[in-house]
Amino acid sequence: MRILSLCSFLFLSASISNKAFTPRASFDRLWTDFDVFDIGIKGMKVHVKFTACETSDNSTYRSRTWRLAVNKLITPAYDQADYNDMSFFIPYSEFNLSSGRTDLKIDANLIYKEGGRIQHLKYYDFWINK
Repeated sequence: MRILSLCSFLFLSASISNKAFTPRASFDRLWTDFDVFDIGIKGMKVHVKFTACETSDNSTYRSRTWRLAVNKLITPAYDQADYNDMSFFIPYSEFNLSSGRTDLKIDANLIYKEGGRIQHLKYYDFWINK
């Protein structure tokens, strides 16, 4: 099974009201929609429900280690911010898979903008048939 880092949430290092800030999160659930279109491109959408304690968009399809990844830069506006359905789109063409069924795994994490994990949220197994 190949593990793809599809959902990494980027946190800005920040402080709130001049107080030291330690980011953390609690995971609720992760789900997927297959065969959806975004700007005319067919792919899959990953949804995540979580609460972050610390929003502009910054999406790419590769991590710093060149693994398949989707990132979104967030700066929670409150000491505790709930994200009930943050979604990430990735075109199927980015998967670069051979024909047939491929078992995959989403590794959902909160990470710092500069790199390094804040907290692991969930592994999610799925498959794609190309």
